[in-house]
Amino acid sequence: MLKSRSLKGSSSPGAILSGCSLSSLFSSQFHMALLECQKWINRNILSNIPIHSAAHGFTSKKSIKTNAKEHLAQKCLLKIDLKNFFPSININRVINVFQRCGYADNVSFYLARICCYDNRLPQGAATSPYLSNVIALALDKRLHNMAKKLTLNYTRYADDLSFSGDKITWKTVDYISRIVEDCGFEINTDKTLLISKQNKKIVTGLSVSGDQVKIPKQYKRKLRQELHYIMSYGYLSHVSNRKIRNPFYLDSIYGKYTFWKSIEPDNKFFQKYDSRLAEVIGYIKS
Repeated sequence: MLKSRSLKGSSSPGAILSGCSLSSLFSSQFHMALLECQKWINRNILSNIPIHSAAHGFTSKKSIKTNAKEHLAQKCLLKIDLKNFFPSININRVINVFQRCGYADNVSFYLARICCYDNRLPQGAATSPYLSNVIALALDKRLHNMAKKLTLNYTRYADDLSFSGDKITWKTVDYISRIVEDCGFEINTDKTLLISKQNKKIVTGLSVSGDQVKIPKQYKRKLRQELHYIMSYGYLSHVSNRKIRNPFYLDSIYGKYTFWKSIEPDNKFFQKYDSRLAEVIGYIKS
């Protein structure tokens, strides 16, 4: 039996919020204090709660790349989206998380209130990502076990469920739907996609059609074109000719470039552009 726990210390949520008057309720100071409370909950409570190995989002040492890697070179791929993922988690489920950690009912309620908005898990709160993984543990366990029985691979990245293997039928989708609903979530049927044979297979934005995780060809083709224009005609000339008004255009290009490099670090393309792009960025920002 878990012992009832309490919150103590000058850095606890109660201590942080105690300095907030009613007049500051909707002020930036209040929101800063709320954020600090959520960070405290993440650091001191949620980070100690285990999540399922199939969860690849919002957890250290995992990413969209590790998520996609589980589905490389498979004959069939099934992608399912959970509808209104964060808002579908109500405050009672959040209260239950803290109760299972050993906190008294009243403490669990106030901790949950700090994490919720309108009695729902809000998108954008510091605590929502990890809480969603904790609450989805039962879902991940059941889907993982089902996939194992059917000789399939299963991963979840936030609200994106991915299954892959030699054979997936629409009957399998029915099994998954029942499990998802039983665990308190809902499938966005408009986004359910079953891909088979040699069709292009994308998982969390990355290509898994071959034996290595890669950036989709269209993404690379467009970025190569942008870089070619910048290097051939000069950045200022390119921006002028294309009538680009975005002040963060170069940052956007560099962000896409580094993202591609993080996914395909051994691609020889980067040997050509690394130093030249750095020179352009250094010149523009100097």
